Amino acid sequence: MPQTHVHDILQMINESSEAYTEAQLQQAIVSKFGEDMSFSSCSIDGMNASQAVEFLVSRGKYVPKQQGSSCCGACS
Repeated sequence: MPQTHVHDILQMINESSEAYTEAQLQQAIVSKFGEDMSFSSCSIDGMNASQAVEFLVSRGKYVPKQQGSSCCGACS
């Protein structure tokens, strides 16, 4: 199974002008990296797209857009 680092997801987010919900980010990750891509961090290997998003949220690296909001809500 191919593997890449979660920093590549953060780079994708930074290069985009999108404010993603968690579900939208998962879809964007699969679209960009493929269904079979596995993600790693310095401490965890073998995460799928959903697990990688959960990891980024739990570490405060990504704040998801709130449903029905125009932004992620982190700046309020």
